[in-house]
Amino acid sequence: MADGIRLPLVLKALGGMSVEAIARALLSKPETIKKRLTRSKKHLSSVKYEIPDDSELKSAIHRVHQCLYLMFNEGISTHYRDHENRRDICLSALRFLRLMLSENSNELSALRHTNNSVYSDSDTYALLALMHFHLARLDSRFDSSGQAIELNLQNRKLWDSNEIKIGAYAMASAMRLANGKPSVYLLEALIAFEHCRAKCFSKTDWPIIEQHYAALCSLSHSPLMQIAYAISLAHNRKFDKAVNILQGLSNGCGGELSQRVLASFAYVNALSGQVETAYSQAKQAKKQGLTDKEYACLIRQIEVSINVQSPV
Repeated sequence: MADGIRLPLVLKALGGMSVEAIARALLSKPETIKKRLTRSKKHLSSVKYEIPDDSELKSAIHRVHQCLYLMFNEGISTHYRDHENRRDICLSALRFLRLMLSENSNELSALRHTNNSVYSDSDTYALLALMHFHLARLDSRFDSSGQAIELNLQNRKLWDSNEIKIGAYAMASAMRLANGKPSVYLLEALIAFEHCRAKCFSKTDWPIIEQHYAALCSLSHSPLMQIAYAISLAHNRKFDKAVNILQGLSNGCGGELSQRVLASFAYVNALSGQVETAYSQAKQAKKQGLTDKEYACLIRQIEVSINVQSPV
């Protein structure tokens, strides 16, 4: 079964994600996801279940990683008002990932040594680290109404230092197993770690984050990675390069991606002092489908950028 129809079914059956959530995760339309689900169910009705042999195991594990990554991302998204529901989704993805390591992998001591399981490759540990780094900041990411709080406005005293410590041990295992060949998950974990270890937003090491995103974009063609790279460039005052990347993404894009690109344009222009352009692009992003909560978050971020008058 092709990944295009396999992944939506796994996200729905295993992750319990709605059609709308799967569409957001895969930058697709709900109608497209519904068709893929129908095709995958029809295909499965005539296929015999088989455990992948050793030659296919690596690609199978990669698909599991991808599913858990998207499931976890849905949990930390802005689409849930209920904090406990959001945490439950994140912890469910984390539990599945721990099953790939060992029953004790949730303990800090278990991460001091590399697990010899066939499933314990660098990506497994990198994804584990990434999840713990994001969980460390979960309580500060949203207010009581479910409204997102931007990274530069989060109360860092709420960050869970134990989660960061567990993530750091997992990342160390990932780096040992990577043997100098970082993957997408490892680079994302390294970026999340940079945010976690910064004492305040102004102390964020944006040059190293930019380097990590540049490496990520050489490994992944994801437009979301390109957007994040553009934002990191803007924080390093490389506005022209950031705009060029976003302009390249905007050509021919639509739907979920279109509104994200426009929102990113607005933020980059706010950082560069182009205030009127920033507000105009924010309004365009809302017309393209940005939710009220996302729009409010973007406007607040623009206002903060204007008040600070500095990308760092």
